[in-house]
Amino acid sequence: MSMFQTNVEAQQRERTSITGMPTVLHAVHTLNAERLASKFVTLKTKHLVEDGPEKECKECLQHVEGLHISFVVYLNV
Repeated sequence: MSMFQTNVEAQQRERTSITGMPTVLHAVHTLNAERLASKFVTLKTKHLVEDGPEKECKECLQHVEGLHISFVVYLNV
């Protein structure tokens, strides 16, 4: 989620026009696709997951992957 927020804030600061938004959305899409392919998890989440019970850890990682999939699918529309 912070990836979206960071990109939106950058566009607000730079006063990007509506015509520049497809470029930003493409960059966000590419980043999400790369994170999905590499099974990216933030370090904080990774540490929390490693210290937790095995079943809950697997579920958490599945939710993280599902979030990246949802972002990619949404941006493909």
